[in-house]
Amino acid sequence: MTIFFICCMICASISHVLLDASKHPSFLNSLDKLGFKSSDKVLIAFKPGKGKYAAFDGEMNAEEVERLVGFVLNGDVKFTKKRQKPKINENNGYEVVIGSWSRCSAEPLAPPINITFNATVAQDGSGDYTTIKAAIDAAPVGSANRYYIHVKQGVYRDEYVTVGKNKINIALIGDDAHNTVITGRWSIATGYASMIVDGSGFMARSITFENSTPPTNSHQAAVALTNNADRSAFYQCVFLGYQGTLLANHNRQFYKDCDIYSSVYFVWGYAKAVFQDCRLYALRIGSDGNVITAQGKDSPTFDSGFSFQNCNVTVDPNLGLPKSEVSVVLGQPWKDYATVVFMESFLDDIVKPEGWSISWDNIPKPHIFYAEYNNWGPGANTSGRVKWPGCRVLTSAAEATRFTVSKFIDGDAWIPEMGIPYQGGLNA
Repeated sequence: MTIFFICCMICASISHVLLDASKHPSFLNSLDKLGFKSSDKVLIAFKPGKGKYAAFDGEMNAEEVERLVGFVLNGDVKFTKKRQKPKINENNGYEVVIGSWSRCSAEPLAPPINITFNATVAQDGSGDYTTIKAAIDAAPVGSANRYYIHVKQGVYRDEYVTVGKNKINIALIGDDAHNTVITGRWSIATGYASMIVDGSGFMARSITFENSTPPTNSHQAAVALTNNADRSAFYQCVFLGYQGTLLANHNRQFYKDCDIYSSVYFVWGYAKAVFQDCRLYALRIGSDGNVITAQGKDSPTFDSGFSFQNCNVTVDPNLGLPKSEVSVVLGQPWKDYATVVFMESFLDDIVKPEGWSISWDNIPKPHIFYAEYNNWGPGANTSGRVKWPGCRVLTSAAEATRFTVSKFIDGDAWIPEMGIPYQGGLNA
């Protein structure tokens, strides 16, 4: 039996809590009940041996440990130190020291030192441009080489930037997602998205994309980002909105270690996209509950779908509401062949037992492909799921592998060049 050791180190004293790996999901978010404070240091040690959710066989890299620590604390965790290989403690467990768990968002990340920026955007005039739009407009057309734009911290409001189809291989690198924010307030009635990306090979890192349009009963989309770009990737970014936050609209897309906040339709569109190690936060109570996906595959030959791997579906911790008052479904089909897979992810108890919702037009879609594989947490029980022909639980790794980064979006062919870490296959 695998045991998780969670220790609170207060001055010289140490108290221990032992968690059975088969029961630890019910322990999520309960550190406060044990008297742990956000100012305390928490030590997580993983006892070697085979666990249900990962292999603890004496070899575990820092990213794997960080993901598991995030699961134990429901994602609300941030390392106090840079990622490093965990040391072996006296009990032959793995130790990682972490700090506050009050809220999880993209970790502040300085621009990589090995990058020579082609342009810098700074609102205080210390860069080449004061607006992101000006930097994008000045970028070369059809560049075969990546064009790096450093976006210094600031709130870039109401620019409504479009990265055109001829602006390929653009990279926007923020100082950190807390302080580098692209925001707008257009809705479908007034103009749509805070930012639109069409040029292939686009990447963004450490930036928040926000649509500040308040929620309405009309459920009109108010998009933070519309992404049409093939081979596009977003790393440690935040997508913040209330209705239709992220329009993953076309082509192959990858989202790594991102936060997505929404209520109605967190992610929607026609793209073929993988979301890995992302956190999806329900923002508010809706009359019909919140909806994570509205996927738009509209024919059996259309190459389209959403895959969520090692993700975390939970409530926004800043709502101040008990989770019992918030509910979500994993998807509502937008088109007849909607394809969505959640695998190896934590599903909190805000996920409704039925799991999925009928189409917005109240017409059943018999050709959908809604699947779950090896998820865990109080919302992962599939016994109460809807019994539609298109809803299924995948039972083999071979089936699930089709929806991994390497297979589903051919990530091995284009993600490494971007310098973004990723997991090509399933968990060990």
